[in-house]
Amino acid sequence: MKRKMLTAFLTAAMITSLTPAMAFAAPAQDGDVQVQEAGDTDTETEADTLDGDTEDASVPTTTEKTDVPEETKTGADVKEDTPAVQNDGGSGETKTVGKISSQSELEAAIEAAGDSEILDFDGQTVHLTSPLFIEKTVRISNLNLVSDGVSANLITLREKGLVQFVNVSITTASSDKSAIHVYESELAATNLTIDHQKSASGAPVIVNNGCIANFEGNLTFNLGENSWYGINVDGAGSMVGLIDANVDISYATDTQSAVCCENGGSIYGASLLPVTQFTAVVTEKDGGEGHPQTAYVEDKNLAQFVAAKSKGQKDISSIDLYHDVTLTAPLILDEELGLNGNGHTISGSESVGAQNVVTVKADKVTLADVTIKTTSKNKSALHIYKAAATLNNVTLDNQETAGGAGMIVNAGTARVNGALNILLGANSWGGINVDTTYGLANVIFENGSKVSVTGGQDKAVIYIDSDNDASQMTITGAEAAGLEKAADGSYVLATEKPAPGDGGQGTGNGQQNQNGNNANAANTNGKNVTKAARTGDSNSLFGGAAALLGSGAVAAAVLRKRRGLAE
Repeated sequence: MKRKMLTAFLTAAMITSLTPAMAFAAPAQDGDVQVQEAGDTDTETEADTLDGDTEDASVPTTTEKTDVPEETKTGADVKEDTPAVQNDGGSGETKTVGKISSQSELEAAIEAAGDSEILDFDGQTVHLTSPLFIEKTVRISNLNLVSDGVSANLITLREKGLVQFVNVSITTASSDKSAIHVYESELAATNLTIDHQKSASGAPVIVNNGCIANFEGNLTFNLGENSWYGINVDGAGSMVGLIDANVDISYATDTQSAVCCENGGSIYGASLLPVTQFTAVVTEKDGGEGHPQTAYVEDKNLAQFVAAKSKGQKDISSIDLYHDVTLTAPLILDEELGLNGNGHTISGSESVGAQNVVTVKADKVTLADVTIKTTSKNKSALHIYKAAATLNNVTLDNQETAGGAGMIVNAGTARVNGALNILLGANSWGGINVDTTYGLANVIFENGSKVSVTGGQDKAVIYIDSDNDASQMTITGAEAAGLEKAADGSYVLATEKPAPGDGGQGTGNGQQNQNGNNANAANTNGKNVTKAARTGDSNSLFGGAAALLGSGAVAAAVLRKRRGLAE
């Protein structure tokens, strides 16, 4: 109920902030108004004219905005008899449109429609032979639009108005750019499907010039290799709402995200209903030098997206979780960045396989307020390989594992701040495995840090395998963090001590390499048990800002400010 009330309020704010309907205009000719279009993620931003020709990068001067009549104001100023129009068409009268056989007939139907009418095209398919411009308030439902090739953005919403699409599908052609460009209008879409697989460039939806687009129901995008991402939100004041959207995107490349915000564009939700579908990944150079972008990435391609952006030297600076994430591949952190869990969990899966869930391979990586969890198919929760990482209030859940530890420090450094919580199970080797096969390995507990362990009573909290060189291992501050050194050189909780010579790590495991391949069987309490390799992953190691969580009132206030309305 809260979601529906919020959505109604947001859409009502969009409606009441608009001037009376504008007349439908014919497609612009050469030299007419220009529209700023978002640039490719790997190139500078380019400006396109409405007919698709590239001009200069200036934002055009469009029809001058007029004062909004008093009766259209939002909030407390809205008259009691003003209907709240939702994405599904609200209280408008439905008008079934007869047979449409051409784009000109479609344009005529749109031009003749009243602001409160809902044009029901009854599932008809209309082929577009030139760019379609909509310059008025209109509601369109049950329509399939197919491009025959327009060499530009297929549909552009410009001038003041609210365009509503309900049960609309759009298919672009090989010469096309973006499917929908929200330029100087508002878009409210419910159950929108866009096939962008053949497009030459662009995105299924671009929102810029301070506009707002709100999506509900099923939002289905099929991306092609030339698609930038799902939705591009470009420019200060430009916003996209996905509060009640069920997002389903098919990606063609690992560098594509569901939503990309840049130059002040944002994605919004209510304070009690945050946008929880995505993880925010900030890249400092994706939009060019000095032009950071925030990509909102789905679970199913998060690890792949991070790996591709690191490989492309896009300079990832932060990763922020807004929900519990289940990975489909190991998450490799291969450059300096901060991962902010915000209290959420990163879990492995069967798709991750017998590898570690998260691996750090670069210095100056910080993990904060996050839980990393293995499944019975995975190895260790966290692997620090020839790198230095800082852990601030981290939980490592290794209760289910194919054989692994909470954390492996392999010729690297782990610096612990705050709480380090380790959860162990029957197949866990121990809490922290310190591996010196490839060089010095260090674990540093900063002042005020504290270690807690659940399960694995017969396992050491920190251990080194017997065939490793203990002189290459440095443990600092363990006693202050609640640990003590056992006779065999391992560390246990201060209140617990394992039997002499049993640090929980076994003996005779053989050397471990960065790939974690180890064919030797471990001997534990006299039993020969074949374990998964203890460090690193397979060779795939080498292959592979936050959302605006404002309230509905924030979105409405932005609209009022942009439209020149009084608070």
